[in-house]
Amino acid sequence: MAGIPSDTSTLTPAEIDAVLRATASPSMLKKDPSKRVAFVGNVATPTLNAFMQMGKVNGVPLRGAFRAFLSTPRNGAFQPVSGRDILNYESIETLEDVDYRYGEGHMGDEWVHQQIELATGMAIDRQATVNGSLDISKKGWWKRGGEALGKMVDLAKTKHDAFQLDMRQQLNKYFWRANTSTAKLWVGLDSLISTSSNTTGPVGNRDRASSPYLRHRLFTGVAADDLELAVSQIMRDCAKNLQDGTSLNYSCCGYDVYDILLTKLMLGDSAISKTFDRNWAEDKAQEMAGKIKIGIPQNAIYVRGIGIVTPEPVFEELQKEDLATPDWNKRWYFFNMDHIAFKWSAEKDPDKTIVHPSPSYQKVTRMEKNVGACLAASRLDVHGAIVISGS
Repeated sequence: MAGIPSDTSTLTPAEIDAVLRATASPSMLKKDPSKRVAFVGNVATPTLNAFMQMGKVNGVPLRGAFRAFLSTPRNGAFQPVSGRDILNYESIETLEDVDYRYGEGHMGDEWVHQQIELATGMAIDRQATVNGSLDISKKGWWKRGGEALGKMVDLAKTKHDAFQLDMRQQLNKYFWRANTSTAKLWVGLDSLISTSSNTTGPVGNRDRASSPYLRHRLFTGVAADDLELAVSQIMRDCAKNLQDGTSLNYSCCGYDVYDILLTKLMLGDSAISKTFDRNWAEDKAQEMAGKIKIGIPQNAIYVRGIGIVTPEPVFEELQKEDLATPDWNKRWYFFNMDHIAFKWSAEKDPDKTIVHPSPSYQKVTRMEKNVGACLAASRLDVHGAIVISGS
């Protein structure tokens, strides 16, 4: 197939499709900073970043699910013996499996050809190769576009940037929500690490009421003056059953909690403030975030025994949209990232964009992102949550 012509007066649908496909790759999306568009209204996604970069969970992928194996204490019978006592033997099987099902989602977008005409001043010749295609793998096609190609590439990159940001924003909300009323999606964090109850409800294919090992640590109705004690109890409870050298290493909270945290620990309202240096805590948080390659807000802090503590921006939006109880802004989560992860199914990565050729009956080029994911935990008793009191 021929490449994009140097003539800047016309483009064909096949050429539009080819540009959109080519610019879908991450390497092509690196733009001149002076040509970047300022996208407003988007919030940071620190916890989703952490689950994608730091999250680990042992297990095996299944068709439609991810399986984690748990081995609970055997509680075998210890037998004192002497001389010719008959020895007792018992068969105790403790291996259990917890299956977390994958859920799937789709987001689609369109590049309307008329918008390209208005933005570039170029006409689109639908008569030429309406159903044709360009082989973007062949050398040379990318260089033959001249001014037309430059305009198209800038528009396509902006389109991809906006689409990618929108996908991340929507994915972040459904990562946090319980999703129990949406059977097609994965079970979200508000269900797995519930702030309403840690003794009832499903954990994968099991019920947490059946086993204390399927229960996270939860404290509700915690007053501001009792917050420090509740945190120490969370740290103690999440650590006491671990023998693998891991610990709490990431935490996030709503802004109501974060304001109390700063007041109690850093602004002179508690004896601990004499030794707690906010500048050090913020610098240390950024240093740790750099090591694990996640983006966190600048005002995140680092607390020994907990790890990075970051205010979660999406909580304000979730509360406005869901009017949830308990209030998202009053929640504080604690995670051991060596035992929990947000896992993609291999063929459905939300960072990948699929471009569909222009149909013969419409003047558009369509693209989509698909995600298949599950929230999985190999242990529940090493994570925790606190809900502060107040209206």
